[in-house]
Amino acid sequence: MKNSEVVCIQERQHAPELLTLGVCVSDCIGRYLQDLGDNDPLGLHALVMQEVEKNLLIETLAHCNGHRTQAAAWLGISRNTLRKKLLEYGIDEA
Repeated sequence: MKNSEVVCIQERQHAPELLTLGVCVSDCIGRYLQDLGDNDPLGLHALVMQEVEKNLLIETLAHCNGHRTQAAAWLGISRNTLRKKLLEYGIDEA
């Protein structure tokens, strides 16, 4: 599988489908906007970027068994940048 073919599994009706990461994100944003109803989604860009980045860090660290050097490599950032982002989001590194 190529890096550009990142996928997630999502159950839809009776059979799971293999979906791209972009489709998963689009589905989540669509559901969020639908749940807002008539309320305006103020600051939506900042909210989405923050939520995606925080969860990306959490999930990547989990898949790397807490090894920050490996997680930073997977993310394409330095260990120092990873450390700063973990502090920024209040994510426990241990």
